[in-house]
Amino acid sequence: MRRGLLLFTLFASLACGAVSQEINAPFESGIDDYEYSYVKPEPDWVVPVDPVNASDAQYPANQGKRRLLIAKQKHVDGPESGLYNRNVLQLLSPKAVNAAGSLKVSFDPTYQHVRVHRFNIIRGDEVIDALETAYFEKLRDEKRLSSNIFQGRMSLYVRVNDLRPNDVVDYSYTIFGDNPASRGEFSAWFWKSYFHPVERLFIHASWPAELDVLTYDGDLPDAAITEGARESYSYGPIAVPRQRNERGAPRGFSANRQIQISSFKDWSEVNDTVRPYFEEPSNNHKFEQKIEQIKSDHTSFEDRMTAAIRFVQDDIRYQAITLGLGGWRPYNPSLIMDRRFGDCKDKSLLLVRFARAFGAEHAHVALVHTRRGAKLPDELPSMYQFNHAIAYIVHDNKTHWIDGTVSQTGGSWSTLEQANFKNALILAPNENALTPMPIPSPEAPED
Repeated sequence: MRRGLLLFTLFASLACGAVSQEINAPFESGIDDYEYSYVKPEPDWVVPVDPVNASDAQYPANQGKRRLLIAKQKHVDGPESGLYNRNVLQLLSPKAVNAAGSLKVSFDPTYQHVRVHRFNIIRGDEVIDALETAYFEKLRDEKRLSSNIFQGRMSLYVRVNDLRPNDVVDYSYTIFGDNPASRGEFSAWFWKSYFHPVERLFIHASWPAELDVLTYDGDLPDAAITEGARESYSYGPIAVPRQRNERGAPRGFSANRQIQISSFKDWSEVNDTVRPYFEEPSNNHKFEQKIEQIKSDHTSFEDRMTAAIRFVQDDIRYQAITLGLGGWRPYNPSLIMDRRFGDCKDKSLLLVRFARAFGAEHAHVALVHTRRGAKLPDELPSMYQFNHAIAYIVHDNKTHWIDGTVSQTGGSWSTLEQANFKNALILAPNENALTPMPIPSPEAPED
């Protein structure tokens, strides 16, 4: 069966001790079965594109530099899939030189690896291969620990020597690997405008020719091109002026525009990809004990769910471990009970299992986006359109949307504050569309 590849444009975008090593020396990652990157030539699938000469730049410098080329290319080919990046910058201030002195590439070591291809310094007519004297460093890249989110990501740093104002730097690298959580599906996002001018922007994507391609916006200049066993799509090369947001723009709005690519043909396929993670059989002995305790302490569905929500929201602390499959697969409920912590997926799963045990008519985990939910109906179907999970529970013909990550909300089943992220994908069998999330009117407490 031919799979659908959809392409469209829309309006939008623990540190550990590091040991410097020579460029051709392998890293000791501390992570089993993982190979850190070496410097390697660019993949043969990269489409060459020349940067604009600094003397021919048409836009003024922004933040002390000119962006002479931004090139991003996505290659879809199973385990050899990669995202190639090339940047050419003219550095016109000490601040810009300081920022460009180290190349940082962030990646998930459970399924990705990096190849650095070049870091050239152009000084007048001289081209200096900065990688000949560069040092590599590996660092933990935990930016969200203050929010109790452990991502397990790494950053590969390339630190170069002798960088000066007015130099032009030209560097490129590829991040190989797609998240196994997508079960062979893929998605990619590319900015086609920025809050700074770009002298030349080039975007290219290629995939096996058996994939069907649909375009979703009239200002995409060209259709996909078939060459042998592959199809490709290119945007640019094109000059991109600086984009500015309008004053008073609503939350989540960006004047910058994106090109999105995905092999998910519809929301049903997203559902079928993610839902099995929440239905995996597990040993729930300790969780079942908690269910029986609540049943013993309370008789009505409403009182039981109120107790369950208080337990999940207030007694299970929020802590996320999102590296690799951990970003999509919840943990065993009994393990959550042992740890007394979990993330949005774990908490939502507990709430759903409680509701089913207490006799809810329907109870499923639902995927939402905390900022861009209103825009989801106009965007490309993809599991990566979501960044949060909540519980969808129906009882006595009344719908409740419960966010397990909030705490100390008080109230009862009929009066508690409900989540509203505008649209949700309910992970239920045969669910093939987004569900609007109207704000329900809580029932007034009885006198």
